Amino acid sequence: MLTMYEKLMSLPIFKGVGPDQVSQFLEKTDLNFQTYQPGDTVVERTEVCDAVTCVLTGDVEVSYNIGASGVELKASYGMGKMIGLDRLYGLDTYYPYEVVTRQGCGTMSFSKNKLLSLIKNNDICHINLLNILSLRSQISIHAAECVSDKDPLSRIAAIVLLLTDRDCWKIRILNVSSFGDVNEIATRIEAMAAGTASFDGDNLIINSRNNFLDFIQND
Repeated sequence: MLTMYEKLMSLPIFKGVGPDQVSQFLEKTDLNFQTYQPGDTVVERTEVCDAVTCVLTGDVEVSYNIGASGVELKASYGMGKMIGLDRLYGLDTYYPYEVVTRQGCGTMSFSKNKLLSLIKNNDICHINLLNILSLRSQISIHAAECVSDKDPLSRIAAIVLLLTDRDCWKIRILNVSSFGDVNEIATRIEAMAAGTASFDGDNLIINSRNNFLDFIQND
């Protein structure tokens, strides 16, 4: 069984931080630990974000509504997922997505003020946070480069780039026919490496985000 230190080290913001500094964070920070059952809601869409929620055990599914055509994107994440870092500041601090548990999970959350205190007292955490936020702001350029007017799969790839992170292990896109000819999309899917993606009715299942995006960008 993983120790609390090992679980915290799975969080991107603690990458490269030593055991003593992590121990100090645990001792000095007011942390809220929660346990959720399968199907429980961790974050409600349009709820105000005032804390960072970290997945320490189990997994969650983050769901986005896309447009008015009934398209949904659902991305699954396990231990190490940090929810809310991109919503704490700025003009819009409401969650644009819903987060539910798939098989149950355990989370740790801490307030905006505690995050500020952490990065103020730890240069490595400060740099990690800047890198995380910078990646989110820069990814829109890569998403724009994916899009082709004649290729519905490229539009799907742009959405995947914008709305999911590298550490997601499964992506479901519901109502894919809204993007274009499903047969055309299916033909492109068949050309990908085995196990990368498949169809379940009108739903596209992406099992390997990296392979899927590599195919679109290099095809």
